[in-house]
Amino acid sequence: MSRIATLAASNTLLDLMAKVQSRVQDQQVQVATEKASQTYAGLAPNAGRLVSLETTRSAIGRSIDNNAIAQTRLEATDTAVEAMGGTIRDFRAVLLDLAANQPLDEAHTTAVQDWAFRALKDMESYLNTEVTGRFLFAGSRAGSAPVDMGLTTAVDFQARFDGESVIYPPTRAAHVGTRASLTPATTGGLNVAGGDTITAASAGAFANLAVGATIRLSGSGLGNDGYYTVVSTNGSDRVGIAGSMTVGSATMTVANVMNDGAEAAATVSVVNWYDGDTVAQGHRVDKSRSIALDLDGIDPSFEKAIRAMGLIAQGAYGTAGGLEQNPERVDQAIALLDSSLQRAADAVQPFGPEESGSIESVRMGLGFDLSVLAETNERHRDLAASLDDQIAKIENADPLEAITRLLDDGRALEASYQVVARIRAFSLVNYL
Repeated sequence: MSRIATLAASNTLLDLMAKVQSRVQDQQVQVATEKASQTYAGLAPNAGRLVSLETTRSAIGRSIDNNAIAQTRLEATDTAVEAMGGTIRDFRAVLLDLAANQPLDEAHTTAVQDWAFRALKDMESYLNTEVTGRFLFAGSRAGSAPVDMGLTTAVDFQARFDGESVIYPPTRAAHVGTRASLTPATTGGLNVAGGDTITAASAGAFANLAVGATIRLSGSGLGNDGYYTVVSTNGSDRVGIAGSMTVGSATMTVANVMNDGAEAAATVSVVNWYDGDTVAQGHRVDKSRSIALDLDGIDPSFEKAIRAMGLIAQGAYGTAGGLEQNPERVDQAIALLDSSLQRAADAVQPFGPEESGSIESVRMGLGFDLSVLAETNERHRDLAASLDDQIAKIENADPLEAITRLLDDGRALEASYQVVARIRAFSLVNYL
């Protein structure tokens, strides 16, 4: 045994070299990734603060994404409302021209009624706008189209609403107030008397039927299946389907007749083109602020316009229910369209007070909500940028410092290998 270095001394040197080599590897990883550590443990003094910052940053990121989705839907809603406003204004211009050119000739009247039906279908299309799998005007029933007029041509429309035996609902309550199917289980069976009166066996069965509403009788054993207008009601169990009907300042006459007798199996359905609901949805913009998404397909701004279009489209030319036989409908429709377009329409409403609501006010509300979303997301992006800077200061390694330490530790490791090699080369033989 002639070596000077002992096993203990060699192991100590190797252990020290291993530590230096580990530091070199750590510095190599820092230089390659520009991160101070690959684990939270390597950032022990600031690990808790880093987790808190990252959690807050993640929540802000989700909020920005959610607000972006809501903004897309609101922008699509605003686009649809703008388009509906254009349809309503164009139709109003046509009616104003019609009102200034009396009497109503067949060609002009038919063209205007065709225009009215096309406008109805346009409104149906816009109200069925769908974005990312959600129908924007359906309330909480966003998974299915909310509007279905159930008619594809002007001829079909006039066959149902002939303006004489069945008139288009003149009031909001009659137009969209109720959607129901009153089966014999609800009515207790029906009885028709005088050719114009329907009585239910169960009290209160017809309590929600409004004057002017359109009902459909099906399952009749007396040949009474068809559509009828409710002309009168006792508010409980009896409705009339013929006679004079006064709504607001307007008086309309409905001529209809049914076969008398018991209708034990007949069902009375309330016709309504809206299949959504009026449940408002909410969107949380941030922790302390929310906006209400409560615009639906029967908002007064849309409903009044659709009612005006239906009033004009009903009744074929040359019949008792035709527009030329009922020219007062033109002024009635214009008044409804004015109220639909403007927040403060001057015209007296022909069918009594109308619910407030206009395209103008709807677009103002949408503009405000879009502004809130945009401003909030801008603040969120600024805060996210600040948090990213703070996170980077904790996570990121200083490149110059990391490279300097790597070179320094590399030189130290190289020197250590040289020292070990030199020591292992020492021998007592050299000194004997």
